[in-house]
Amino acid sequence: MDLLRRKVRPELKPPDTLSRYVVTKHAWYKHYKRIFLVTPTAVHTQNPERTLVLTNSYSFVGDSDIESVSLGTDEFEFVITARQDKRGKFKPLKFTCKHRQLLLTDLYQCMAAAAALGRCLVAAKVLG
Repeated sequence: MDLLRRKVRPELKPPDTLSRYVVTKHAWYKHYKRIFLVTPTAVHTQNPERTLVLTNSYSFVGDSDIESVSLGTDEFEFVITARQDKRGKFKPLKFTCKHRQLLLTDLYQCMAAAAALGRCLVAAKVLG
């Protein structure tokens, strides 16, 4: 019965992850590192200091959790306006990343692909 004693390792990333970036999330009280994952249907954040546990997920297909994506005040900053749950208010989430252009390109390409399949209703607003 070794199967019962063996610890099952949690999934470190969603299986359909297309890209990962190290970002800094800026909250009003502190700044902290996160790994930003882009998938064909959502973006996720992981805590790199706690065994890469998923901290948040924001879907952009169906009933979207993301309302908008905008550039910040400098060349590394971007803001995603999103909600934590389906009943919550949309709030701005500020991030910085040295590879902002690549991150946003990956995100926009996933949104455009989902929109082409009729699954991303927010794409027209975000992509213009």
